[in-house]
Amino acid sequence: MVIPRVKHKSFALGLFFLAALTFVASWFQLFPADVVERIYAHGVFPTISRSFRPIADLVPFSLLDLLIVACLAILIYSVYHRRWRLLLGTVSGLYLWFFWSWGLNYHRPPVSDRMGLDTSGIQQADVDRFSEMAVREINRLWAAASPDPLDRATINRMAMDRVERVVFKVDGRDWPTTWRVKSSFLLAPWYAGAGIDGMFNPFGHEPLVVKGPYPFELPFLMSHEIAHVRGIANEGEANLVALLATVASD
Repeated sequence: MVIPRVKHKSFALGLFFLAALTFVASWFQLFPADVVERIYAHGVFPTISRSFRPIADLVPFSLLDLLIVACLAILIYSVYHRRWRLLLGTVSGLYLWFFWSWGLNYHRPPVSDRMGLDTSGIQQADVDRFSEMAVREINRLWAAASPDPLDRATINRMAMDRVERVVFKVDGRDWPTTWRVKSSFLLAPWYAGAGIDGMFNPFGHEPLVVKGPYPFELPFLMSHEIAHVRGIANEGEANLVALLATVASD
């Protein structure tokens, strides 16, 4: 009985050490961006993402809901039985899962560098004028919106296709990913209270968008979360991919 306890303790501490080492390396930007782009973003990550596809497409509900239930069960069990090493190992394992299966994409070079764009001349005033113009155009076009909006499934399919094309143009990468944009049942109340319309589940590589948005909001929201599925980690860059995917669409 002593040997398994020692093994369990060593395993939990080992996971914690690896997680702490990974966190420190990420915090201090020790991952070379060019190496991450060349080896991880163009090689390792597409393989990982592709491997999640059958699992994400197998069930119609969010895998994140299953993970939340499992984590709550582990938390209750660990606290009740004072199994702190189990809790430590679980948290450490989840962080390693998140970082090495997707989070390392945060250390890629900026999309402006990958596209060879010169952004040095852009001023905050330019961004403000663009934002004001976008608001005016949205308000103007709202009156001319189609009385028969596309259904969610059609928007889902079109967004998947268009984001795939944009990412291929930007990064030259293309691989099969999940085709389904889901919603989280357990997180729906939190979404409503926090004003969140969607998120990416890095533990199941699935895009999540709430059921509430208006149909005219869905193309951009879905495209943004699908961009995360294809390794676009930065929020601003995911917005750019979503913009490119939707603004040129019929």
